[in-house]
Amino acid sequence: MPFLRRPKFDVVVVAVKYKEPGLIDWVRAFERRGATWSDRRMIRRGELLDRIRAGERVVTGERIRYEASTFKTGEAVLIEDNNGNPVLVTAAVNGSGDALQNVPIL
Repeated sequence: MPFLRRPKFDVVVVAVKYKEPGLIDWVRAFERRGATWSDRRMIRRGELLDRIRAGERVVTGERIRYEASTFKTGEAVLIEDNNGNPVLVTAAVNGSGDALQNVPIL
């Protein structure tokens, strides 16, 4: 029996809904549940911030169709400080708001 390694991430963000430019309202994501993954979930911005602060690893990506629990992953979602305000970003972004690059917008 092969040894099953724990994935290097806990949440995969597959789409984002912005309240206004630069401010995420919620994301569509899948969460790791042991050896498998949840159905799609909507996660509000505040919960996503709390989960990253708690040490969960969040990445962008997409589910590979017809291959259950398999994802093509992108960049890590990070919390950056913008004059005392936390912003969610996928890379060093020259801006003052949330920016998840290469993630489909709803």
